[in-house]
Amino acid sequence: MKSPQLDNFLSVLHDSNISKTARLVYLDIKAESQLSHGEFYTSDKLLAAKSGESERTIARALHELEKHNYIYRKTVRKGLDISSRTIIPLK
Repeated sequence: MKSPQLDNFLSVLHDSNISKTARLVYLDIKAESQLSHGEFYTSDKLLAAKSGESERTIARALHELEKHNYIYRKTVRKGLDISSRTIIPLK
């Protein structure tokens, strides 16, 4: 018998509506969020460095995940600069 968390995890892996890059980014976010009580604090630059992708590719993957309700991003700005960003996996 599968757990609800495993079902959600597998639904992301097999969702053909999102790119493979978005799936890998999601898996990284999900794993990191498990270590920090459900939230993950990072930048596109750090995710890009970790995955070997460009910042632009990461930004597109995050947008894709948000569009399909896999993540929620909360950004706090100071002027034009981002002071912090939280990514919360929804599934």
